[in-house]
Amino acid sequence: MHRRNFLIAALTTCTAGRVAAGPPPAKPRPPENATSADLQFVESEVGSLRRVIVHPPGPETLRTFPMFSGQHSMLTWELLRPAAAKQHAAFVDQLTRHGTEVLRFERLLEESIKRCRANRSFSEWLQSNAPRLVKDEPHVTAQSLLGIDDRFVYQRDESGLLNPATSPTTTLFFTRDLAVMTPRGVIICNFNHDRRAFESALTRFVFQNATTLKKYPIAFDGIAEQVYLEGGDVLLADKQTLFVGVGNATQQEAAKRLAKTLEMNVIAVQMPSVDQWPGEWSGLQSIFYHLDCLLNFVDHKRVLAIPYLLEQEYARSNPLLDILIGFARIERMSRPERIAMLNEVQNVGWITRFQAGSGEPDQTLGKVKLLDYLKTQGYQVNYVGGQLPSNGNPLRYTTERVIREARFMAANVVALAPAHLVSYAGNTNTNSDLRSAGIKVDTFAAAELMRANGGPHCLTMPLERH
Repeated sequence: MHRRNFLIAALTTCTAGRVAAGPPPAKPRPPENATSADLQFVESEVGSLRRVIVHPPGPETLRTFPMFSGQHSMLTWELLRPAAAKQHAAFVDQLTRHGTEVLRFERLLEESIKRCRANRSFSEWLQSNAPRLVKDEPHVTAQSLLGIDDRFVYQRDESGLLNPATSPTTTLFFTRDLAVMTPRGVIICNFNHDRRAFESALTRFVFQNATTLKKYPIAFDGIAEQVYLEGGDVLLADKQTLFVGVGNATQQEAAKRLAKTLEMNVIAVQMPSVDQWPGEWSGLQSIFYHLDCLLNFVDHKRVLAIPYLLEQEYARSNPLLDILIGFARIERMSRPERIAMLNEVQNVGWITRFQAGSGEPDQTLGKVKLLDYLKTQGYQVNYVGGQLPSNGNPLRYTTERVIREARFMAANVVALAPAHLVSYAGNTNTNSDLRSAGIKVDTFAAAELMRANGGPHCLTMPLERH
């Protein structure tokens, strides 16, 4: 089950030609009274976190039907219980204790509706993005759009069958996927499947209209560009460099256009196409789906990463591959299926650098994997599961420490400041190893949130880091 779309059992790839609903976007609103210093909103993943957007998993996450899979957001094989909201609240408390200003997506949505009603553009927006709500426009609220309002969810058609007027935003609490702030402004993301497309539309709506967000220009609009990209695939190394996972949730074309439009160097990191794997291997999707499942920055020159996959030394053979292919043989996968899986996993981590301004590939980089490249740039590495053992049983280490904690989103940490992280409690080996390297690690219990296949990094959309 991949982490963002825990609502389904199998990932369905949409056709490349689908365009998200909605009118062409207005030109980005420039920041008011901004200086050049003001435009450095987020320059890395580890600056002190000053302002962030979150959304608690509320009643909309209960509007799910675990009977069969499909494109509608209510169809799910996985259920969240109300305890997820309490765990999220504990996480938000940690953010506020650090001094971070926490903005709620629902309140930003209410601001946007109010502004659009005042200028009489809300009906037009509904017509393009939620046409069945137009006739009820005077009564539409943020809760209506989020799928919290029962009146618009549990509707019947003329035959008396369920026919919701709006799709509950059952995964919007993973706000990182919606948008990514950069030194140039915000990147509006665009999901490559219908069940989250409305979340993209809502995100663009609030950045175009919420008064609280008026100083943040839209630097790149994935919807208007008609490219697919998701925020979990985008990591800021520094003010000139983005890392972008490509090949699964995010298209390589998005990486090229980001380099050209933002005038930043973009290092595209190959991800596996997990939707091509047999359904019984869908558990691997939670590890491989986004780049921030595999790696995150924890200090200015230190990263946390899953071992083996991102280093050329282990490209041909490593304990993880031995386990995967071993079980594939035990489970009688055909030889072509085993070879396909092997190729997908072996290809993870190879990088291509697209040059700032032109978007052209940099041929001087050569064939290199992500961690090998970072080491040449002076980065140190901590591994999910703790340090690789110099002796002992690597199959046991990989099974009981690496995969177990990777499945519980150990790499998906969020930095409150340089060398100061928030992680899920329970990833004891990873967190202990980070602390031994001088990293401060705060934790919170997240047994319910964990079921949704996302971690603290997924739960936050940073707007400002200093």
